[in-house]
Amino acid sequence: MNLTVKLCNEARDFLRAEVAIANEFEHTVAELDEMRGSEYHRRRTAEAEAVRDEALARCRARASERLEPILNTIERRLDDSPLVAPSDEQLRAVQLLSMRKNVSASELQQCAQLCADCPAALELLRETAGERGMPLQLPAPKTLSPTAAREHLSTARRSLDTLIYRPSEANWTAAFLLNDDDDHLLGRLCGVWAGRDGQLSSAYISAMRAALDGNAE
Repeated sequence: MNLTVKLCNEARDFLRAEVAIANEFEHTVAELDEMRGSEYHRRRTAEAEAVRDEALARCRARASERLEPILNTIERRLDDSPLVAPSDEQLRAVQLLSMRKNVSASELQQCAQLCADCPAALELLRETAGERGMPLQLPAPKTLSPTAAREHLSTARRSLDTLIYRPSEANWTAAFLLNDDDDHLLGRLCGVWAGRDGQLSSAYISAMRAALDGNAE
């Protein structure tokens, strides 16, 4: 099983457990509603809150214990990933554009297509476009550079930490995320947002998964 699949499965297990704990607490409190304002209501509500908090603490500890080894394994693989160097043709094309005073948008796009299978060349081209203040629509890559993949992994760590320990600060509720498939869940955790072009977004997530799983072509 790929690491990103394991990551999504463990995250989803935590979210299901969190929702179940919340539902149980709400059910208990609802049953006490007729006694609202009484000492019995206050005591039983406090007991229910203690039970909920204890259950959440166990749930969070279990999630961290299971997620951390997966995240660490992905990080080690990225650290060991070799850099895919541009071909001579790609390097010449990028260097030529970087040295020229005037570059057209169409030339940048043509070069981007030429470098589509090399994340390192695309990063150099993006820097060239950025230095000139020119827009550059990058083609969907087959994989990501280790640097880009590490950025997404760092985002996933922060997202999971927020979901587990500070859910009130999260961008999405647990119930909302449980409706996601693996690609959407992983995309949200890693900070990949679906754009207008759904195919490009899907292709990018596939490239990100390939890089994080360490099985890029």
